[in-house]
Amino acid sequence: MSRAFAAVALLACLSVASARMLLQTGSVSDYTNTANTIALAPTLVGAGSTATSADECITKCLTDADCTYWSWCPTDATADCTLPGLNGAADTTVVKGACLMSYDGADGRHAVFTATGSAVLFQGGHWNPVNSVPPVVAGTVVNASDPASWIDPAGVPAECNGWFTGDQWSGDEIECSICSQLGNDGDYQLKCDLDTDIIGDDSVKCELEATGNEALTFNAVEISCTVDWTKVPQNQCNWADIDSKVPECAKEPVKRILATWRPDE
Repeated sequence: MSRAFAAVALLACLSVASARMLLQTGSVSDYTNTANTIALAPTLVGAGSTATSADECITKCLTDADCTYWSWCPTDATADCTLPGLNGAADTTVVKGACLMSYDGADGRHAVFTATGSAVLFQGGHWNPVNSVPPVVAGTVVNASDPASWIDPAGVPAECNGWFTGDQWSGDEIECSICSQLGNDGDYQLKCDLDTDIIGDDSVKCELEATGNEALTFNAVEISCTVDWTKVPQNQCNWADIDSKVPECAKEPVKRILATWRPDE
């Protein structure tokens, strides 16, 4: 375990502590849980932690006020897990049962390393309190179906922050890897661009396309949302239409990503 944490020590010194401010109703279900995924932010918490299950690792992350990302090396993995080296550094082996918990506390920045694919033995995810009851604001009604409640508190969804998958997150375009838990042959790519009109409404134009073998049978899905900068979320989409067109595994992440993205030129 010590080698794993030494490998990311350089990342750990890049930021300072900052509380995540968990809701009192937080639970294990408030973290995403994706197979063949590692998510690691610059600052580690709970050094040397181990867990016998993903839920136990998430629970440890939940009890730390800073923890935003978790990655667990399954005890039944075919081998110890590999932590990819950065900037030409050698890969590091992490023993089965290791529970890596992390966050980025730097002001005005969101940094996280992610890796996905069949060769990634880790299981991991991030804080995404879609099942928690949000704080009540006077004069408002709490509604779990309100798209504003889908906004990713991480700022940049983990699906759109992969260094090795070509993902990107900018004001005028995004590209995100969806359904990575299905393996290399089941991944989808969500690509969106801001379309500003001189006359008429601005909009975002998106396409969800399959990669790998899935692309042979899957017809790309087109999604269009009107942009209204006076509303939250800014992307005013036909959410029911999205649910009817995209694969089951893509429904939650596509809606969360579009609710979170604040397009601008």
